[in-house]
Amino acid sequence: MIDKLDYANISIIFIVGLLFGSFLNVVIYRIPKSISLIKPASNCPNCSENLKWYENIPLLSYIFLFGKCSHCKTNISIQYPLIELLTGLMLIGIAYYSIDILQFIVFSLLGMTLLCLIVIDFKNYILPDILIIISFVIVLFYFGYSEKLEALPRLYYAILAGSGMYVLRMVTTKIYKKETFGMGDIKLSVLIGFIIGYWDAFVAIFFGFVLAAVIFSILIITRLQKKDAYLPFGPYLIFGMIFYIMYGELVLRWYISLFI
Repeated sequence: MIDKLDYANISIIFIVGLLFGSFLNVVIYRIPKSISLIKPASNCPNCSENLKWYENIPLLSYIFLFGKCSHCKTNISIQYPLIELLTGLMLIGIAYYSIDILQFIVFSLLGMTLLCLIVIDFKNYILPDILIIISFVIVLFYFGYSEKLEALPRLYYAILAGSGMYVLRMVTTKIYKKETFGMGDIKLSVLIGFIIGYWDAFVAIFFGFVLAAVIFSILIITRLQKKDAYLPFGPYLIFGMIFYIMYGELVLRWYISLFI
């Protein structure tokens, strides 16, 4: 879609991304609390006052309201405009690399569900099953539609990836005498195995482990986190997958060149 990305299309994609980003904020806030995504209407989490339409314009409302609720003057989390902005930029990036409109739609939907999983896990230490299932259905549709029988071996890869993570969980839990990561991370590993394949998933998960270890070490050294604190692992699994998709081949080629 590179040749079709003129300024007009980029602007449209960005605006659509902002609108979807506003909805993602609803998903991120309500799903962990088991609140309907439809009712009640958008309201202030502090005073529960319903928002007027002009208080619910993505990105702009936050700026015009100076980051405060117009009713109770409570600060609005910076998360809201950041998610909206990030979603808009993400959709532009996906459009740039997509080969056709179907791939753009599928990868955009997948990217948005993964973004919700990242933020929810960071905030609530959970990976909602519904979002993992939605992601799985999106990818299953894409591979089943565009690559026909390619979806069948990918199911096998997914089971292998999940099984490997489950065994690793059992071993590390026994070694450290505490739960090292949750079942949500295993389900996410199944999804990653389905998306990129078993051996690729193994490397991507390894990247996730390394990234998590580096970040956790930095937080401990800077005393921003205690040694026994829980670290949400789901986001790092997703970051590891994204890093592998974008740079994995280059990293592996460089690593192999060290021994040849």
